[in-house]
Amino acid sequence: MRIIASPGVVVNTSGRYFYRYFHGFLIFIFTMPCFIFGNIPWAIALPAAHKSVPWAIALHAAHKSVPWAIALPAAHDSLTPKPDFAKISAINALNPITDGKETIIMTVTISDNKENDNKKDRIVVLRQTSPGMCGGTDATQNIDAPKEICSSDMILFDVESAVNGYFERKAQGAGVYISEPLNFVSAFAAPAGNATFVFLVTSCRTGFCEKRTADWALIKEDIFPKLTELVREADLAKRNGFHSKTHGLPRNFGGSVNIQYKSGEKIDFSDNQSPIIRSETAEKIAAIFTEAMKGERVKLPAVAALKAIRYSDERENGGFTRAVLTLNPDGTGTNKKQSRYDDSHVFESESTVEKETIDAIKKNIEDTGILAWADLPDNDYKPYSIKTLIFEFEDGNVITVGDNKRVPGQISDGFFNIDLEMTTKH
Repeated sequence: MRIIASPGVVVNTSGRYFYRYFHGFLIFIFTMPCFIFGNIPWAIALPAAHKSVPWAIALHAAHKSVPWAIALPAAHDSLTPKPDFAKISAINALNPITDGKETIIMTVTISDNKENDNKKDRIVVLRQTSPGMCGGTDATQNIDAPKEICSSDMILFDVESAVNGYFERKAQGAGVYISEPLNFVSAFAAPAGNATFVFLVTSCRTGFCEKRTADWALIKEDIFPKLTELVREADLAKRNGFHSKTHGLPRNFGGSVNIQYKSGEKIDFSDNQSPIIRSETAEKIAAIFTEAMKGERVKLPAVAALKAIRYSDERENGGFTRAVLTLNPDGTGTNKKQSRYDDSHVFESESTVEKETIDAIKKNIEDTGILAWADLPDNDYKPYSIKTLIFEFEDGNVITVGDNKRVPGQISDGFFNIDLEMTTKH
């Protein structure tokens, strides 16, 4: 059996587990007073057998179903218990995990340096599947994830979840509303310059029939104050840092929440087994986004006036792929491509693009709203290469879009679909 306290601290206990634990408990009872952590006045002691543990560690449970704490007094000769030892680590559950020949009780990052605690999140492994295991659940908890958010300046709202609720929508006819069963909602909002990019997917199921609607808009309204209030009202931060994935389940069976604030605070949790937000919360999200899309929108160039698309992929090793797709008056296109790889040789090609393909590209632009991506924030990670699409219109208007923009997953293939047509198929 092992208890892993990363980084670099591994406490191994083998042999007669019961004797070791009971022996440690007796030592703790007769030699040390109980640690008192807030309203948890009891502890269970496990002796540490590894000399790399230079101080006492206490882990107290944050979940009501685990009403006790675990203290690990170090066995090192130089141990001098101090009341100001490292920040206490909270866990949601103590789930033994079988891993080959050993059982992992928990994995947690610990530190006696409070400055380091603030720099790196500490993750507890709650459940873990074995190698080659069919199915099973992997679950973790970020024990440093805040359960209360101080900031009111939201900069990203990305929530999706299966639900079991109802959604009111306006039917044909003035003042006529009908209520439909709502079984899935996905909503995304991010600032885009002086506007807000919003995206909403709702799925309503009646019997064996499912109605799925998806729409995006670049609106002038700032809807983040409404979303900030909704997040507080729904107390979404209470599950912050928890992630669970059960293998083999279909998509849209559970959900995920990713909400970020200007202060650097964030709410991030997921579970693909079941709905992760209440039905009334999902209904309010759908209502806020539906109403916002009825407001004033930022005017974008008409796709019908598109004259050409320029593609560029500049790689770190000096290689590149560049292409220009010119739209012809008869509805077809001409694609010219240049590529250079590890050497100085440049490959060139030119091909005709059929009208059906041009129509598909235009539809992709309209469906994914890629023209509205230009001012969206970039993703957190750095890409291997810098890819851009430049859309040129007949009136001289030009829109440049990079492929590293933060967009909802349902439409994130908008850039790739055009990339594929211009660089691979033609």
